[in-house]
Amino acid sequence: MAEQQIEFPATTAGDRASEIKVRQLADDANVYDLCMAARGSEGNLITYKTRD
Repeated sequence: MAEQQIEFPATTAGDRASEIKVRQLADDANVYDLCMAARGSEGNLITYKTRD
C-alpha cells in the first residue's frame, strides 16, 4: 500500500484537471481510499492509496 497525493492550483484549469484525474483514478482497480478536497484559494487536493 502506498499513499499518494496530488495538488492542483486554484484556477478553472486546475479544477477541471482535478475532476478529470479523480475520474481516471476511480476507474483504476489498484486505487482505493480516493478523496478530493476543495481547499478554496489553495486549490484542490486528491489523496488516495494504491495496492502494490
